[in-house]
Amino acid sequence: MLMEFVSYVLVTKGMKSFYMVINFLRTFACYGDDKGNPNT
Repeated sequence: MLMEFVSYVLVTKGMKSFYMVINFLRTFACYGDDKGNPNT
């Protein structure tokens, strides 16, 4: 029970940090693109 909860917390925190990095790179790419092309 405890190990499952710990692994769940680690996975959720890992996914949150992963999505934060992805969002940061996405916004950085949008700012870096002069045309504002969503495909990049």
